[in-house]
Amino acid sequence: MKQILKNLRGISSLIAALVLIAATVAGGTLIFSVIPKFSNSTPDFEISNTEILVVGSNAFIDVNIKNTGSTPVSFEIIFPEVIIGEKKEESSGPGSGTPDDPYIITTIQQLQAIPANSTAHYALGCDIDASVTENWNNGLGFNPIFNFQGSLDGRGHKIVGIYINRTANNIGLFSTLASTGVVKNLRLENIRVYSASGYLRIGGLVGSCSGKIVNCCVSGTISNGLIIGLIVGALETPGVVENCFTYGTIIGNQSLGGIAGLTGNSGNPTIINCYSHATILGSLYSCGGLLGRLNAGYVGFCYSTGPVTGQEKGGLIGSRSSGTVENSFWDKETSGLTTSAGGVGKTTSEMKDINTFLESGWSIATLSEHTNETWYIDNGNDYPRLWWEREKSGPLTLKTGVIVPGQSISVSSQVQGIVSGQKYSVIIRALEDGRVVGAKTILITAHS
Repeated sequence: MKQILKNLRGISSLIAALVLIAATVAGGTLIFSVIPKFSNSTPDFEISNTEILVVGSNAFIDVNIKNTGSTPVSFEIIFPEVIIGEKKEESSGPGSGTPDDPYIITTIQQLQAIPANSTAHYALGCDIDASVTENWNNGLGFNPIFNFQGSLDGRGHKIVGIYINRTANNIGLFSTLASTGVVKNLRLENIRVYSASGYLRIGGLVGSCSGKIVNCCVSGTISNGLIIGLIVGALETPGVVENCFTYGTIIGNQSLGGIAGLTGNSGNPTIINCYSHATILGSLYSCGGLLGRLNAGYVGFCYSTGPVTGQEKGGLIGSRSSGTVENSFWDKETSGLTTSAGGVGKTTSEMKDINTFLESGWSIATLSEHTNETWYIDNGNDYPRLWWEREKSGPLTLKTGVIVPGQSISVSSQVQGIVSGQKYSVIIRALEDGRVVGAKTILITAHS
């Protein structure tokens, strides 16, 4: 509730009349005011019992609007459009290992068996609890998948609790990902990866990557070693990490980064449209919030926010011998650093301002104005997030109308496809001469 309240405070939308909008959602009421366009006052908000009640396959949502101003106001209400989080595709059947009919993995044991056919194509059929791996192989945990040349599509599912404790090079869920290898649409949560001083190329997802990683996220802890990243340890040519993000902690010696430890010495390894909120605790050199060391390649449209320590450190990139960094940022306040081997440092408020990113050519929009941009932002309240984190949950329902001064009306919608336990958005917009001049997104958890 406090977070929702925080997200609503400070609205700067300007319309011609004072409007009180009350969104009544299955018994709960959210109220916020929109101020006259020449006023500098800050509106107040009240929230209580915001919820969506799911009955069978339907949810019923009522929005009551009252105009307390002196002029008519046009409005739009967009009922639940997106799920906050991944859209999961449930699968069954063994599959045949081809791109169109991948082997379906539903257990951690099946995942561990991938090395038996490392050129085949796989997909997750459900979320997987991997906590049992802590007791595998006399405490060594999961055995990293070596030289994977096929594809793994997580289909929005997550693997939770992978445990790896090995004194070797190239450690991660995948030891090495070949140039033909692809990992996509996968979430790794609460990973625990342990190595030892002197061992190289350690990643949450991949130790050494020459393949492609798209739409993936990793959270958890990696401890000890060199060349460490929560997505990949070492990103080699022609490797690509795209549309990925991380949370967690890395503890190690040198070449540490929230996305990758380092890029290879030649070619064009690429990190694009990625972010990291990870904490980087290094003791030596090349420690960065996003990337430890850039030896070659390209970093673009990325940002990081986490604190970084080490003898040689940077807010976004720890050190750099070559390569290109474009349109990328780090938070100077949360990282505790004002320098980096690439990128531009910004204050926390600047990092939460859409104009910082629009001015650098990012594909970004606010949620209420989003069409097909890569990023979205709750402007003024949060850092940018990747649009794939929010997936369509059913047909968009739009209600429009005009409300005159003193009038109260009720707008209702029956929405299908709502899942109990998921969070959804209701967008309320005010219009003036056909232009959106005030908008706010309400995030509500559905329950049965």
